[in-house]
Amino acid sequence: TKGKEAFGYTNHNAFLKYAYLKPKQILQLTVSPVLKRDHNNGLYSALYQVNSLTNERERKLSEKNNTIYPSVDLYYWFQTKSGAEWIFNIHSTLFYTKGEQRRYESDLKTMEAIYTDEMFLNNNKYSTIAETIYSKNNSFGTLNFGYKCEYSHLKSDISNLYGASYYTSDYLRQYAYGELSGTQQKLLYRLSIGFMHLYNRSFS
Repeated sequence: TKGKEAFGYTNHNAFLKYAYLKPKQILQLTVSPVLKRDHNNGLYSALYQVNSLTNERERKLSEKNNTIYPSVDLYYWFQTKSGAEWIFNIHSTLFYTKGEQRRYESDLKTMEAIYTDEMFLNNNKYSTIAETIYSKNNSFGTLNFGYKCEYSHLKSDISNLYGASYYTSDYLRQYAYGELSGTQQKLLYRLSIGFMHLYNRSFS
C-alpha cells in the first residue's frame, strides 16, 4: 500500500474581559469564543495478491470537523451599608461540533465500489451555572446563605451505514444552604443546613 495524506487545522482563541471596580463594587464580564477546524484527505493505492491472482485498488478518505464553544461569565460583588456582602455569578457555555468522515475503496481497473463508509455527526451542548452568596458578620457570628443552580442540555445526532441515531439529555442540579458560625468564649461553633435537588432525563 502506498499513498499520500494531507491534513490541516486552524484554532481561533479570543478573550475579552471588562472590569468595573469601586471600593464596594466589582463587576466583571468575560467572553471567550473558541473556533476550531481540522480536515484530513488521503489517496492510496493498494495491491492484493493471492497466489497468482492480483487485484489493484484505490482508497480515498476525507475528514472534516468544525467546533465552536463560546463562553460568557458574569461576576458581580457589592457590599451594603450594613456590611453585608452579596456575590452573583453566572457562567454559560455552548459547545457545538459538526463532523463528517468518508472512506471509499474501489477496483482500480473497473472503478467498481468495494467498500464505502460514511459518517455524519452533529453534537451540541448548552450549560449554565448560576450562584448567589450572601454573607454578614454579626455580634453573634457570621451568617452565610447560598444558592447554586446547574443546568445542561445535550443533543447528539449521528448517521452512518447502520442508520441514524438521535440522543438528548437534560440535567438539573440545585443546592441551597444556610450557615451560622462564630465563637462563644472558648467555644467554636458552626451550624449549617442544606438542601439538594437533582433531575436527570435522557432518551434516544
